[in-house]
Amino acid sequence: MSTDLTEGPPRDAREAPAGARRPLRRWDAPAARAVRVGAWLFLAAIGIQVFLAGMGVFSGPLWWARHRAFVHAFEWTAPLLLILAFSRALPRRARVLALLLNVLLFAQYATVGSLPVLLHSRAVSALHPVGALLLFWTALSLAKVPATPGPGERRPTRRDPRSAPGA
Repeated sequence: MSTDLTEGPPRDAREAPAGARRPLRRWDAPAARAVRVGAWLFLAAIGIQVFLAGMGVFSGPLWWARHRAFVHAFEWTAPLLLILAFSRALPRRARVLALLLNVLLFAQYATVGSLPVLLHSRAVSALHPVGALLLFWTALSLAKVPATPGPGERRPTRRDPRSAPGA
């Protein structure tokens, strides 16, 4: 019985070389689209939150209650974006940004909750608006993350109108 060493690796190893991307699943492209749409909605909600906070500062304390209540209308989008970011159609950067969005949202609660009381420092509370800026930047970055093409697919390119036939 002779063993031929020139046959190469097993068939399944040749079909999926090391470092190759796995094929996209049917729900990957819609998940990638949902991440971008959800990130834009999160951005709009942050804009509304900043407006409500401004109204609380300049118009009266009634607006602070609205500011506190409104966060519950959109806080659920951050964990949802994290789950959807694990679609294969999005790069690793999207997963990192979605995770950072959740960490920053948690930090927002910490800066107005018990952390300033525990540390006996109002400076911690002053980080709350800074956190809003970081949330905005992170959500904007997440909204702009392009979907990566699947195996065998090409990223669509913009056509130069000057190179169109008849131009």
